[in-house]
Amino acid sequence: MLSNNDAIIAIIIMSAVTFFVRAFPFIVFKNKKPSDTVIYIGKYAPAVIITILVLYCLKGAFLPPTILAIPQLLCLAAIVILHLKFRNSLVSIFGGTLLYMFLIQVVFI
Repeated sequence: MLSNNDAIIAIIIMSAVTFFVRAFPFIVFKNKKPSDTVIYIGKYAPAVIITILVLYCLKGAFLPPTILAIPQLLCLAAIVILHLKFRNSLVSIFGGTLLYMFLIQVVFI
C-alpha cells in the first residue's frame, strides 16, 4: 500500500509524463510543415469517425427491427434539422440527446 507521499509523487510523475508525451510533437515539429498525408487525415478522419459512430448506434434499431427505431429515427431527424438550422455541434448533440431521453423515458416506457 502506498503512503500519501508515495501517492503524491506517483501522481506528479504520471502527470509530467502525460504532459511531455502530449507536448512532444508540438515541441519537435513546431517549425515543420505537416505532410500531405497528415493534412488529408486531419481533413477527412473526423467525418469518417462520426459516420461509423452513427451507423454503430443505429444498428441496434434495425437489426432486427424493433420499437427502438422510432425514437432513434426521430432524434436523428431532429439532430439533422438542429444542425442545419444552428450550425452548432453542441446544440445538435444536446438537443438530440435531450429528445432521445424524453422519448425513451416518457413516451416509449
